[in-house]
Amino acid sequence: MRWMCLLLSSILVLLPASLSHAQTCSQDIPLCTVGGWQGHADVAASTYTHGLAYSDVVHVVWEDRRADSLAPDIYYRRSLNGGYTWEPEVRLTFTGTASSPAVAASGELVHVVWEDNRAGKHEIYYARSMDCGRSWSRPVSIAPGHASSLNPDVAAVTVYSLITGSKSYVFVVWEQGSTGSREIYFARSTDGGETWSTPQCISSDPADSKDPSIAVSVVQPFPAVPPEVTVHVVWLDNRDGVYEVYYARGENAGSSWSTCTRLSYSSGNKQKPTITASGNAVHVAWADDVTGSYEIWYMRSEDNGVSWLSRVKLTSAGAAGGIARGPSMWCSGSNVHIAWYDNRDGNLEVYYMYSVDCGSTWSGEVRLTSASGTSSLPSIAATKDIFYVVWMDARSGEFDIYFKSGFHQATLEKVYMIFRENTKVVVGSWVERPNVWPAATIDTAAAALVGYSLGAYGLSSFLAVFDSDVVDPNTLSWLDSSSNLISLGGPAVSLVSYKLDGSMGISWSTPSPDVIELTVDGHTWQVTSADEGVQDYFVVYITEDSGRFILVIEGATGWGTLAGGMFLMKMLQDTPGTIAGKTLAVVKWTASTPGAVTPSDTFTVAYTRS
Repeated sequence: MRWMCLLLSSILVLLPASLSHAQTCSQDIPLCTVGGWQGHADVAASTYTHGLAYSDVVHVVWEDRRADSLAPDIYYRRSLNGGYTWEPEVRLTFTGTASSPAVAASGELVHVVWEDNRAGKHEIYYARSMDCGRSWSRPVSIAPGHASSLNPDVAAVTVYSLITGSKSYVFVVWEQGSTGSREIYFARSTDGGETWSTPQCISSDPADSKDPSIAVSVVQPFPAVPPEVTVHVVWLDNRDGVYEVYYARGENAGSSWSTCTRLSYSSGNKQKPTITASGNAVHVAWADDVTGSYEIWYMRSEDNGVSWLSRVKLTSAGAAGGIARGPSMWCSGSNVHIAWYDNRDGNLEVYYMYSVDCGSTWSGEVRLTSASGTSSLPSIAATKDIFYVVWMDARSGEFDIYFKSGFHQATLEKVYMIFRENTKVVVGSWVERPNVWPAATIDTAAAALVGYSLGAYGLSSFLAVFDSDVVDPNTLSWLDSSSNLISLGGPAVSLVSYKLDGSMGISWSTPSPDVIELTVDGHTWQVTSADEGVQDYFVVYITEDSGRFILVIEGATGWGTLAGGMFLMKMLQDTPGTIAGKTLAVVKWTASTPGAVTPSDTFTVAYTRS
């Protein structure tokens, strides 16, 4: 049933590509505005299984000074439905000075690290949740006696093979020592955070090393073969007389380490690097003022960190008199997401870019925030096409924690309105129309498929109605003039599609008793009675009407409508660019097994319209 959960992301590629609107993917959601100072937030996301359904759980931690301006604490908050709603915050620390938190998640395991002086010296502390953030362990030091330990980062992964079974790894890096003589240290847990290895220095040079970032990648060519787990770390190092970006690779899940590799070569000043990895692809970004103002620079490796391609400048803040700093990056498969803050518009704002081809090409720069006050220090996480960003924001006059989510495909404000604002799933009401071959069934199967898939993403507050509840069957005037609609059904039974088809240039006719003909923009396609359960044509389109957005899926028969839902899910897996940036598509469905709609069916895009 896993394929059923892909519908939401698949629908999005129908929308017109308009990156200028990407910042309206969701509203800015305040996560903590209680007064005092809140900052240094970090975000992680994991896919949580509940029964047959899947949903994105978003985890956020931050440094909070509400109780004592000189002794901050670490707070945590989670969303079980991809950031749509949030549970109450949880305070993780109650003593000492706790700051610079980082979070990682793998399934139901959630791991948080921070720097803490409760023992009289700064050490790295750790807490975990084994139930997806519902309850938490007591904090423990993972490096007792290692004083002056600061700026930790954490990565986690759970792997499985037929030989070794399931194994949960947690990896932590931090800088240790006084300014001017700091080194990068590493510790790992191979049992989900229960026990920890002895800390190990991986920077291996007497020069100053600082600001580490960590990622983990897994390569598993075959389920019976134990997966290859690689740890990737970058940091700033001045062994060459100026701070440059250095990299080290921990092979065999961090049990052995490569020699350090210098990635950056410029006369500019560097600021905190960030790293992310997926499979054999490793991505690194940092801020560098080599051009005269700080910009975000990027490098990638295609062979698991063995070699690196040339650096690329991603931003153009300097051209507008600004500077770009503080990058945060995350990748999921071939999708790479990056957020940063810059002041090109006269105020510090959070910006975003993405790549869908593993960093080969990049989208334009998208401004995510626009409120008064400073927006800075973003952290980003992602699952597939959905990204989640948190940042510290001073729009209220003091720093608070804000959140936003979005999709990289396009026209994100429409996606938000359709799927999260008063949406109804509409099925046909058996109103016969002249000159149209009646559909064999009301398409409740397609509606159930759509509803189940949306529910798998935690977006389950949809009212399923018949289209006669929203459109008058005689006058075709709207009875419901406010709700956004996802309408399913063939032309004979769907009042919504019947009302909208004309404005979209779509018409259906029956040139003979056993033939139904679809016409779009002068192109025609036919389905005969012999095609029942074997092949069909369907139309998928999105439109705006009377201030509401409507997604329509309709086939010549019920088979076509059901196949339309399947196509949207299958497309993201197999052909993600098939109808990207289009508002309408005509698709031919061919059954692999007559009388059934399955993921193995063939879908041929016959026509698209931008």
